[in-house]
Amino acid sequence: MPCAGIGQRALDARDPRQADCAKQYQVLAGQPMVMHTLLALTRVDVVRASAGTAAPGHVLAVTSPDDVDWDKRIAPHLGQLSVDLFQSITAAPIGGDTRAHSVLNGLSHLLSDGASSEDDWVLVHDAARCLVNSQAIEALIAACLVQKRGGLLAQPLADTLKLEQVNAKGIVSVATTVDRSGKWLAQTPQMFPLGALRKALQNARENPQDWASITDEASAMERLGVSPILVAGGADNFKVTYPTDFAMAEALLRARPDTAS
Repeated sequence: MPCAGIGQRALDARDPRQADCAKQYQVLAGQPMVMHTLLALTRVDVVRASAGTAAPGHVLAVTSPDDVDWDKRIAPHLGQLSVDLFQSITAAPIGGDTRAHSVLNGLSHLLSDGASSEDDWVLVHDAARCLVNSQAIEALIAACLVQKRGGLLAQPLADTLKLEQVNAKGIVSVATTVDRSGKWLAQTPQMFPLGALRKALQNARENPQDWASITDEASAMERLGVSPILVAGGADNFKVTYPTDFAMAEALLRARPDTAS
């Protein structure tokens, strides 16, 4: 779980009382956002999703090297989470300067501490996607294992898509309407064999231009000719990014009967 960003776009208009912490630690429905994310992850039944062919692993949060909020805001409350379906929840302050860098560091950490092997499957999930549905994650696990290929949660594009143009005065307007058929919004988790994903990210890092274009795990795999499968994740599995997203996420969390608060 990449958890090393600050979420500047979201912080610009947040409650000044919470301006001292990164986006993922902002309080929603009585809990830091990342606690809701962890709650969803720890409800995933890997054994059930895999029909008994896979064993549960570890939840690793990749935090920033200068992060002080995990130990202060999250670690003391991990006892509220049931880890019956996973072996452990840990954090490592090894985040990089980009999301891809943080994910690569996290994969290397899992291999170096002996917790995982290159043949293991790994799911990468954004800390700011706190509304992900555990059943959707189980559907992704099942689909990837049955198809024996990596994949990701995503949502078919429902809105009309516009391509922008900017004139000399900086005014943004519509250049054209883009056909939305067959287009999906990528979500997380994204699931791939650990070794293959690590090698794909390492390969992309060797080319600065390609490395800058890696915005998710699927794009790194696609670069090497892999075609990940798409599994519907639901419109509520959005990434809390902009200030208005906080109010929507809070309302949805409070409407859920199983929200921990």
